[in-house]
Amino acid sequence: MINEQETYRPGGIRINSIGLINYNNEAFDLRTFVQGFNVYEDIFTPTMSADVTIVDAVGLVERFPIIGDEVFFIDFQTPTFEKNLRLQFDVVKIGNHKKLGERGDFYTLHCVSREYTKNLSGMVDKAYSGYYISDIVSNVFRDYIKSDLGDKQLSVENTIGKHAIVAPTTKPFEFINFLASEARSETYPNDSCYLFYEDHDQYNFTTIASLINQEPVESYYDAIQNVDETLGASASSQAIKSIDYLTQFDVIKQHERGLIDNNALVVDTIFKKSQTFTFLYDDGYDKLNHLGDNKVRPSNSRFNNNIGESHSRYFVGNLSDGNYYQESYLDKRCTPIDGLAYYPSQRYRFINNKIATMAAVNNIAIHIDIPGNTDRKAGDVIQLYIPQSSDDSEYRNTYNKLFGQKGNAKFLVVRVKHSYTTGGEFITSMKVTKDNYSSFPSTELSEVVGLWVIMIILEWVNLFGSLVL
Repeated sequence: MINEQETYRPGGIRINSIGLINYNNEAFDLRTFVQGFNVYEDIFTPTMSADVTIVDAVGLVERFPIIGDEVFFIDFQTPTFEKNLRLQFDVVKIGNHKKLGERGDFYTLHCVSREYTKNLSGMVDKAYSGYYISDIVSNVFRDYIKSDLGDKQLSVENTIGKHAIVAPTTKPFEFINFLASEARSETYPNDSCYLFYEDHDQYNFTTIASLINQEPVESYYDAIQNVDETLGASASSQAIKSIDYLTQFDVIKQHERGLIDNNALVVDTIFKKSQTFTFLYDDGYDKLNHLGDNKVRPSNSRFNNNIGESHSRYFVGNLSDGNYYQESYLDKRCTPIDGLAYYPSQRYRFINNKIATMAAVNNIAIHIDIPGNTDRKAGDVIQLYIPQSSDDSEYRNTYNKLFGQKGNAKFLVVRVKHSYTTGGEFITSMKVTKDNYSSFPSTELSEVVGLWVIMIILEWVNLFGSLVL
């Protein structure tokens, strides 16, 4: 129960419990031993992880003991927030082990979700014929991944198109990643880029399009350069403590990853024909879902002349308008008994857009630190307001146009780290990304600079002419 008399303090934390459970089901309270901890979640990583730093003067490793068969548990929250995180992890490694004085030790326990260790010890060796991929993922999670540690469920975004897929003795996570590559969303059939990951609430099998179409859960502001008087003091939970610009654009990666252009050569071995499908950024932009309103390339960009060969892939697939059995001369030859022919792969129909979506999601990436916030999780959408980097009085009190003005500054949270050090602050770090610009940059500055350059040239011409005379 939260104390109603308690007040919010940026960086504050309430640790309700933290400890270990060994193979004999014996619990040990780590409160007086912990020097700090980190909890991680990421939409590009299947499970969460954690590490906890220990100062040990009682021989805990030998006497408890800690041998890699323990469960690390933690229950913590931001004071005055209703939500607290109750998490459990398998201890998988001791790292950075050092002597601390004559009788003490300093080390870090590395931990992962139980589902990860269960994945290590299991294989999927099963055929699925005539199933939707969303159903296959649910079955694999239930039969091969879901653990008895905790009660996390799987949220699945529905897919379309039945498949015949064989898991040839494959790790469960590896098999789900393959399923993600074949899955076509019921809601976003032309922008189907599926991810499988764990956040602190549940497991998710969902598309990037579904994530970026969420409503923002919170707004964050630069604490030092805040230009919004409604934010209040810098002590606000919405205040950004630090900002690191990871990527603002990378033309090389835009080409290599297939954002600017890409093509897919599909070979149909049944019909003995091939076809190339091409994505060009300027033409295909409107087929994708976005966090902003404007492209990252102008309409007169030199890259609009690209023809799709910056990023190429090769596939074997069905180039008919339907399944093979729908062709009159193949009707009797493609019975449901031959599942692979009856339900051929169709991912070439959306692979170009998928390549571009995955490339775009990290096109603009920013790292921010905020006061510890147990509400934030990977997959959230936030509003991020960063002041214009200009001392010009006209722009000093405006937000960065590329990232967004009021109501139009959406970013996707792709990574979250909750960090705490004894005697220090509780910090939540986030990697947030944006696939495009909220408004396309104006050419006001370039016009001013251009006029200035012309004036200098004219001055030099006049000077040179007077010297000649």
